[in-house]
Amino acid sequence: MADKSVSADVLKDHELLHSLIERSVDGLIAINQKGRVIYANPAAVDMFADRKPELIGSIFGIPAINEAVELILPCKAEMRHVEMRASEFLWHGKVIYLASLRDITMRKHLFDSLKQREKTLQNVFDILPVGLWFADAEGRLERGNKAGVAIWGSEPKVGIENYGVFKARRLPSGEEIAADDWALAHAIRDKKTTLDEMLEINCFDGSKKIILNYVTPITDETGKVQGAIVVNNDITERMKSEEALRENESHFRTLANSGQALIWTSGLDKLCNYFNQIWLDFTGRTLEQEMGMGWAEGVHPDDLQKCVDTYCQAFDRREKFSMVYRIRRHDGEYRWIQDDGSPRFNSHGDFIGYIGHCLDVSDRILYEQKLAESETLFRSLIEGAPDAILVHTGDRYVYANAAAVTLLGASSQNQILTTPVLDLIPPEEHTTMKAQLDKLLIEKLPVKSTEKIMFRLDKSEVRVEVSAVPITFAGKSCALSFVHNIEERVRARAEREDLMMQLAHAQKMESIGALAGGVAHDFNNMLQVILGETEFAIEENVKNPNSELAASLAEIKKAAVRSAELTKKLLAFARKQLYSPKLLNINEVIEGMLKMLRRMIGENIELIWKPGTGVWKIEMDPSQLDQVLANLAINARDAIENVGALVIETCNIEIDKEMSKELGGIEEGEYIVLSVSDTGCGMKPEVLERIFEPFFTTKEVGKGTGLGLATVYGIIGQNEGSIKAYSEYGIGTTFKIYLPRAKDESKSDNSSAAVTLADLTGSETILLVEDEIQILNYEKLLLERLGYKLLFTSDPTVALSIAAEYPEEIDLLITDVIMPGINGKELQQKIMELHPQIKCIFVSGYTTGVIEHHGILPNEINFIEKPFTASAFATKIRNVLGQRE
Repeated sequence: MADKSVSADVLKDHELLHSLIERSVDGLIAINQKGRVIYANPAAVDMFADRKPELIGSIFGIPAINEAVELILPCKAEMRHVEMRASEFLWHGKVIYLASLRDITMRKHLFDSLKQREKTLQNVFDILPVGLWFADAEGRLERGNKAGVAIWGSEPKVGIENYGVFKARRLPSGEEIAADDWALAHAIRDKKTTLDEMLEINCFDGSKKIILNYVTPITDETGKVQGAIVVNNDITERMKSEEALRENESHFRTLANSGQALIWTSGLDKLCNYFNQIWLDFTGRTLEQEMGMGWAEGVHPDDLQKCVDTYCQAFDRREKFSMVYRIRRHDGEYRWIQDDGSPRFNSHGDFIGYIGHCLDVSDRILYEQKLAESETLFRSLIEGAPDAILVHTGDRYVYANAAAVTLLGASSQNQILTTPVLDLIPPEEHTTMKAQLDKLLIEKLPVKSTEKIMFRLDKSEVRVEVSAVPITFAGKSCALSFVHNIEERVRARAEREDLMMQLAHAQKMESIGALAGGVAHDFNNMLQVILGETEFAIEENVKNPNSELAASLAEIKKAAVRSAELTKKLLAFARKQLYSPKLLNINEVIEGMLKMLRRMIGENIELIWKPGTGVWKIEMDPSQLDQVLANLAINARDAIENVGALVIETCNIEIDKEMSKELGGIEEGEYIVLSVSDTGCGMKPEVLERIFEPFFTTKEVGKGTGLGLATVYGIIGQNEGSIKAYSEYGIGTTFKIYLPRAKDESKSDNSSAAVTLADLTGSETILLVEDEIQILNYEKLLLERLGYKLLFTSDPTVALSIAAEYPEEIDLLITDVIMPGINGKELQQKIMELHPQIKCIFVSGYTTGVIEHHGILPNEINFIEKPFTASAFATKIRNVLGQRE
């Protein structure tokens, strides 16, 4: 029983051992002395999964017994690492070998991974730019990287008790660090972590450095300190750079605030981060208000968008920019500033933002605006100037204003600019022109105004007045020429000279007229006595008509009449002759004179009459027209030596402004032209200029008085007309007379029929006033013979008394015009107050404007000119007394 009990226990032990072997995670293989596998547990079989059928009984090679080897076995197509142990056993009396196989592949991989990580960490440890130290649990520095050794200058492997070898002071306090006060000591002892501790250290090589010290303890899972890590960041160079940067910033701020520029900076976000004090003083705002985009609040609303766009576009392209905009000053006034911005880069070339400086350019803008306005005004003045303005280099024109284009007949300014200067100057002026250009362009002296002739582009000539000054134009020495068109002035000067000649002629005529008028008054009075007394003598001697006395008296009367005609001529050319204009058909008047004119010029001269059709009527004294035609006919006769022709023509014409000037300034309007032409010898220019001067004649002595054409000139002028002479020496002469058309062509001329002296008697009462006693006696005797009742006196004041005291009506007043004390016109007016119905006849040898206007007698004035014949005097009296009220 006991044996059975033992056997049962053994069997249980055997089963337990077998169960453990079968369940072991390690592979177990039993090998006999021949090397064949006699047993393999499941774990071993799994290791040799690909050889499982042949594993039992196979030869298993064992490199060494009792050695742990690494055997790589193929399993599941993977390389595995195993650890094998072997030992001898007696089994059933035989020696066998039991091999234990453990799969260490995972452990191998972990070990290799840790080894690789340690290597990597070592590499990182060695290449870190900061100093890194490891201390053990006792605070002993075991290892430091290269950067740490470089910082301190050695690798001091000292313990906590020897920290005194390290010398340093804390910054910025400057406190010296005691041996036991190091951050590493606090980490080991107190588990204290230290960050950003700034120290100035004394290195083992004698140098000093500034570092940031970081220390942290290393603890296990229980919190026990196992060591510490120390990190030293050398910031010596950074501190130097920061110090330098601070100095630079200080310098920058000093400079920024010491000038006049408004300075700003911005960062990568485009927002402004700095404004100098000058900017702030200028805007009157704080830095906080201006920062970012606050500065834009001061920009003028009209400029803001463009300003921001310019800045942002330049910022995006990293380009410089320059812009001008208005910004509000502290006093509220908007000022123009010029803002020049540039991209900023750090020492590494990295873009870090923008910097800009601004200047107040309001004064410049205002100046530029005024300059632009001035230039615009100047250009307007130049372009709008009536005179041509040219700029040239001496060879070519470089500028021409609009007036120059017009003056030179160009189609455009460019047409002038492509024309050589000398092409517009007459060849004979080239030498003078070049000398003036040398004076102007080399000596820089102005050229005074001179009259010249220039060529237009079509080569026609134009008279100009030119002056020039030296200037610089487009960087070149040039001449600025002012060219004034003087064509009108030349014409005006010629007209003025002509007018001066006319004035001189008029003054001469006026002087002679004054003389003639004075002479005419006294001379006509004397002639009146001679003519009157001669007529009385002839009447007394009527019974002896063939006696010598009768002949002598007739000659005396002829001489008196001729003398009176001479006086009339003197008054006519001086425009002092009295005349009575009548409405005339000039063709009818000329036709009535043709027979007389033919007798006057002789048979050797053909008289050709060419009357115009529809010729307008004129208002003129017929005797004046007769006198004009007679004078011109006589001059033509004297100019024709043998045979020739005298042509008289008439026509109508309209006188315009231009023609009016040519004709001495007569009024514009409708005129009748009377042309008298001859084929005589003609006149030289010097003679033609003087033909209307009184007493000027080319005839032999005794053959002309020099009053003929002067008389014609005076008559035409008196009738508000004009006369022009055209002559070519050796060819002939033409006189053109322009007479104004009558204003009223409907008036009629009522001429009285001729009567004899016997028909001219009367019985009316006449008051006769004459200051010349001889004439008074003649007129008194004549009127008494004619049967009139007579009141007479030589004193006009006595005449007033007579008129006042005479009780009856006085029918007629006959008075001299020029008398001492009171003239005839005044006398008439005073007597008419006493006798309103009285009629009046004025008598005078020269009136001096008392009763007429510009020589024209009004229709209501009755006048007889001395000397007169008895029949003329009697006829005049009868005509006046016969007028109806």
